[in-house]
Amino acid sequence: MFKTAGSNDQLQVIAKVYGVGVAKKMIAIKKNTLDFSIHGYIAKPEITRASRNYISIFINGRYIRSISLTHAIIRAFHTLLPIGRNPLVVINIDMDPVLVDFNVHPAKLEVRFSKEKELVSLLEETIRQALREQSLMPEITRHAPKPKPSVQHTFDFSQPLATNENENLNIDSHSNKENLSSSMGEVQHTQTFQQAFQAPQATHEGKQQFTSAYTGVDEEQTTHVQIENEDVYPADNLQLPKEETGKKERIPTMYPIGQLHGTYILAQNETGFYMIDQHAAQERVKYEYFRDKLANPVNTAQELLLPMTFEFSQQEAIFIDHNQEKLKEVGLFFEPFGNQTYVIRSYPNWFPEGYEEEVIREMVEQIMQDEKINIESIRDDAAKLMSCKGSIKANHYLNLQDMTQLLEALRRSTDPFTCPHGRPIIVHFTTYELEKMFKRVM
Repeated sequence: MFKTAGSNDQLQVIAKVYGVGVAKKMIAIKKNTLDFSIHGYIAKPEITRASRNYISIFINGRYIRSISLTHAIIRAFHTLLPIGRNPLVVINIDMDPVLVDFNVHPAKLEVRFSKEKELVSLLEETIRQALREQSLMPEITRHAPKPKPSVQHTFDFSQPLATNENENLNIDSHSNKENLSSSMGEVQHTQTFQQAFQAPQATHEGKQQFTSAYTGVDEEQTTHVQIENEDVYPADNLQLPKEETGKKERIPTMYPIGQLHGTYILAQNETGFYMIDQHAAQERVKYEYFRDKLANPVNTAQELLLPMTFEFSQQEAIFIDHNQEKLKEVGLFFEPFGNQTYVIRSYPNWFPEGYEEEVIREMVEQIMQDEKINIESIRDDAAKLMSCKGSIKANHYLNLQDMTQLLEALRRSTDPFTCPHGRPIIVHFTTYELEKMFKRVM
């Protein structure tokens, strides 16, 4: 049996389909222009899926599929998701029916937009802006926090009870049930989600199979169980907490207290305990530095005293010979040197020092695959490469001053939560969770 409250509250429907744990990690988005109205929810980057089928898009209330809008959503999460992982989002777009054609696909799943470029740009920027206004730090907590006593050594050992309806939504009393609702099979997800949003009040007969998994874990690693009872979810009349709209400090000041295995910085503040991956942290700081440095370079050529020599495969050599004009447009002047060998006597000055050969080969490969080149993408990849190879590695011991400087630099970065490849940088253990571990509170 699957049913919703029929209250037209999309967040409540998300809780029914994906579980309360996921719904509590959703960020509300909203943007209106003369042509489009965008509203919905995006999950924090710690909630990921292996499949893109958890990206749900509705146009004027109808579920659709759109490659361009899907790519815009994924681009908005740039560097916040691990490689091979996809976000979980529910996007509603309202527009004048004149601007959209639903008669492209027999099932009316694919549509054609009159102002597609404007919509894609608006959607990407709306999601990116919403992510920038949030603290995206994962917290290691499985219990409902209760008000802290004013005196540090005084504790209340009674069982914490919910004092209002919102607190009932915490998974403290449903710890064995949270795992039942983190992900669903692709076919079941599509069918159930369309039914849930198009007819919130409807009841669907039959058992629904859910997958047990913590958010962010591959579906293939999970265990399947059957459920029939709706009471694994909170009561429908309870309101899920909405995200606060004010701008917050993305990460707080953290005070280092030591290092673990020469790899993780250990830090604390009044809200709890932190573990920071030092390599990922410095990689993020360096990536943003190189990204900004390469964003608007002076378009001049760097002349070489000694030319660079490249040996290509036969297929690559044939391609270079037939696409000299395309290559010249991006600043690559290949001179044949015989036997599938070429020399380059100059290259654009924005090429990162020490990585020129890798960038040139990547540019050739990109033109071969896509028949065009995305300079912005190449520069971004170059920034990632430079940041990774120049950052401190594991088993490298830092003194307290080095740790403090790194944490402060991380705090000033734009996106201090993941490295450029999407791996988490910081894990936060709340003070309440630490007290639970040591049975200081029950």
